[in-house]
Amino acid sequence: MLTLSMIVKNEEKYLNDCLESVQGVVDEIVIVDTGSTDKTIEIAAKFGAKVFHFNWINDFSAARNFALNNSTGDWILYLDADERLTPESKSEVLRLTKIRKREAYYCIIDNIDEIGHRAALMAYPRLFPNKRDIRFIGAVHEQIEPALVKNNYLVHKAKIKIIHLGYNVEKNEMQLKAKRNLDILLNEFRNTGSSYYAYQIGQTYGILDNPEDAVFYFKESLKDSSLHHDFVSTAYRYIAVYESRRMNHNLAVELINKSLAADDEQPLALLAASSIHSSAKDFAKADQYCRKALEINRKLIDEKKYSSQIPIADDESILSQGLNIAVQARDKNMFNHYSKLIQRSDSVKSLNALLKLFSALLNNYDLKDEDLVQYSDLIDDVNINVVLSISKEYQKYGSKLKLIKYIYPKFTKNVSFLNYYGQVLTEGKNYIEAEEVFESSYLQNPNEVPTIFFLVSAYLQNNKLEKIEIIIKEAEERFKNVPVIFEKISLLKNKLSGVVV
Repeated sequence: MLTLSMIVKNEEKYLNDCLESVQGVVDEIVIVDTGSTDKTIEIAAKFGAKVFHFNWINDFSAARNFALNNSTGDWILYLDADERLTPESKSEVLRLTKIRKREAYYCIIDNIDEIGHRAALMAYPRLFPNKRDIRFIGAVHEQIEPALVKNNYLVHKAKIKIIHLGYNVEKNEMQLKAKRNLDILLNEFRNTGSSYYAYQIGQTYGILDNPEDAVFYFKESLKDSSLHHDFVSTAYRYIAVYESRRMNHNLAVELINKSLAADDEQPLALLAASSIHSSAKDFAKADQYCRKALEINRKLIDEKKYSSQIPIADDESILSQGLNIAVQARDKNMFNHYSKLIQRSDSVKSLNALLKLFSALLNNYDLKDEDLVQYSDLIDDVNINVVLSISKEYQKYGSKLKLIKYIYPKFTKNVSFLNYYGQVLTEGKNYIEAEEVFESSYLQNPNEVPTIFFLVSAYLQNNKLEKIEIIIKEAEERFKNVPVIFEKISLLKNKLSGVVV
């Protein structure tokens, strides 16, 4: 007998499809509701679920264990409302639950993310015997595996796939969920000092666009030598990207090497290594890592590899990075390599259209107004860096300015774009507009060192000397503990000593 065990709250959007997906597989549905005010309980009743109520105490494990206490099946399958068991997995679930052994099974969780382009295949024990000694631990990001290991249960990989839609939401919805979990995570870390919770706090601050706190907690997690290698790789990768953005290129290379030493088959780490080496002008290594990222990524997509913590990139991101490297290196063979891959791929047809734009930019062709509209529709967060890289050497100023103005509304929070836009305006002697754009960039992220220099230059051009004083003082305070950057700020201050008091 198999019990589906769930905890829910206000899940009318997802619950029906979840319960529909397990029809003909589970013998019992146990749903613990933690305070729904929508039609969740009504939907559960339609499927004959046993519904229990639980007063929420900021502890997901407590709620899940309450569900287990009310489950009568020999086996437990646990899902969240935004998950679905795939039709192909039903026969495997039925086969495995006929076996009476001290065994549990990893299921493949296919995290769909069509919005953020950061899908992932991960493996978690979701199917296990219903025994009193098997209980969840952790107030949030709760785990069942420690109990299985402690009680000598074997955990095997199974050909069971669960589709997870929880990441397929807009960024603001993801951030609301992260904020909800943050206080619980911080409390767990204070109580346990666990590196696992330090890591999860780092991940949460990353989602909340708070890189300084994310880096702090990732570093805390890395103090534990027993931290899972997948987590180690991800933590070092995040810190490496952070340092690269602060122009600490040597440190960034050192950190990304540690990330790859922990796990050299994470596509996002390989893609980060490609970007970091590209920033350091080592285009051969950048290309090497980009190609490996594509290779590993496709293995993950084909389900030839998965783990508990390996996000998948999308081909478009990787191929865009390859094009970016080729353009920066001015390497015709490299450019042709990635162009052919794009032309052969059905999943990146938008990049085919962009190749036409790249060709025009590289060959200094005029851009027609009707084409600008089409191109601007195709430029997004994935390929914007490629466009900016090529545009830097494009000599048709009028066409370049039109293109940048067309796409400006899509990138008002992208610091790299804003800085480039400001430079283009400066090139055309539109100094007032350039100042406004650089100020906008500075407001988005005052830690971006190039922005500080661009803004000081704009203020100097527009004779805003009092504002230069303010910016330099802010920068000195912000980077007083970062010697490399503080020295650059000091050099700038000395150069302006005859102009700014």
